[in-house]
Amino acid sequence: VDGTGLTLDGDFTIECWFLQEYRTSYRGTLYEFGQYNDAGILMRLGSSSSEVYSNGAVRGTLASYNGNNSTDIGDWRHFVHERVGGVNTVYINGVSQLSWTDATVFNSSEKTLTIGGRYAGTNESWNGYISDFRVSTVARYNGTVAPPTEAHPIGAAADPQWSSVKLLL
Repeated sequence: VDGTGLTLDGDFTIECWFLQEYRTSYRGTLYEFGQYNDAGILMRLGSSSSEVYSNGAVRGTLASYNGNNSTDIGDWRHFVHERVGGVNTVYINGVSQLSWTDATVFNSSEKTLTIGGRYAGTNESWNGYISDFRVSTVARYNGTVAPPTEAHPIGAAADPQWSSVKLLL
């Protein structure tokens, strides 16, 4: 996806539904905005580790998603990366998995948003499905994440925060 014009300079929400069919030692990349080691964001799940990178640093691992845990392979999961006041939190199915402080401005003037893989073309393609991928320039959940039960609403009449939606796939 050409990320030109996409700037995350304050609160934001990146969310989607995902289903991972299997894991390999090469972690499957859910998304990468820019290059993770150059003021970008990277979210990946794998058999050896599941990690979140931001602004060139590992922000932590998602311990419950490390290894070939058969209880989450093949099931749809709701993923949210939300930043509120510089505090970033990753949620899976509404449960906080990881938090860190980083108020970096993620500017896409020279960046690409890659969904289901890495921009650099590594062996980290997503092994499964991604649905309802949405980027908003507001904190939609503000710390209380309840996974939606239907597709994201489209248009200002259905979504009071529609003007903040920068990408919906």
